[in-house]
Amino acid sequence: MRKMKKINGYLVVRFNDREKRVNEGTGLGSFGVIDAEQYTGILDIDRDVMEYDSADTLEEAIEQARGLETEQDVEEPQIKVTIITETDTGSTEEEVDPVSLFQHRKASLEHVNAGCIPELGKIMTAQQLYGYASALLDLGIADMGDERFQVDPGISSDLVPLLLTSEKNKEFQVFLSLLNEVEAYAAAQTEDDVPERENFLYPPSNNQIYPKIYALGKQFLKDCPSNDCTIFRNTFQMCLEVDSQLDRLTGFPRRWLSKRIEREYRYLEQMFCYNAAVKAYREQHPPEAAQNSGEEGGDDG
Repeated sequence: MRKMKKINGYLVVRFNDREKRVNEGTGLGSFGVIDAEQYTGILDIDRDVMEYDSADTLEEAIEQARGLETEQDVEEPQIKVTIITETDTGSTEEEVDPVSLFQHRKASLEHVNAGCIPELGKIMTAQQLYGYASALLDLGIADMGDERFQVDPGISSDLVPLLLTSEKNKEFQVFLSLLNEVEAYAAAQTEDDVPERENFLYPPSNNQIYPKIYALGKQFLKDCPSNDCTIFRNTFQMCLEVDSQLDRLTGFPRRWLSKRIEREYRYLEQMFCYNAAVKAYREQHPPEAAQNSGEEGGDDG
């Protein structure tokens, strides 16, 4: 539920899609009215003490609340969290707004998944955002009753036939299975798992920097500092497995995954050329590919 208005001690609340779906057929409308002091934000608890719960429009619910009277807008309380980072040389403090973090992550995921077919993009965004919200809840940063952090991770009933039928959606099922394999692979991979080759199977164009990126990634799997190099290593692991498995896919799943991995390749390239921690490591540990080939030119281009 989300608080919309406060009228003479009563809250007008809006029910979200998940709440309406779960309570379908029970008379639950789109808006309700509840004593502000009894509001918890959990529908199963609040519904028993609601004055009204069947209004279809906000205007109707406001009139119901006025019948019980001086209107004032209710703003959600601002949340501020201080993050303390301690190192060997001292500590730093940074104040962050979890709501802004959540909305930024939501916008980023929607942008990343915009290239999918609409149904697939919505599912992937919801699943990833649900994991992010769960982490905020586990850390005590977000309140489970605060709708600003609520995400419905499920698949709506009208999408089920679309996802489970037809030859095209058999490819979709293989695609989802592959994504799960990639995640598990990246978490468990070791140096011994890396194929004996000198480059990705499908690197962007014929850019000569990628054998060097590949060699550096292999080094990080064996010996990776606890700094930005870890980000490079994790991205490399994901790219390595997706690159190795692309031949298992056809049609739209392959086109989408190829486009998605292209962005990760470019991210690796940017880190290889410009990230301070990665460049410092390269200076101390020259990539094997560069050593073997003797090609030192063009590292950063």
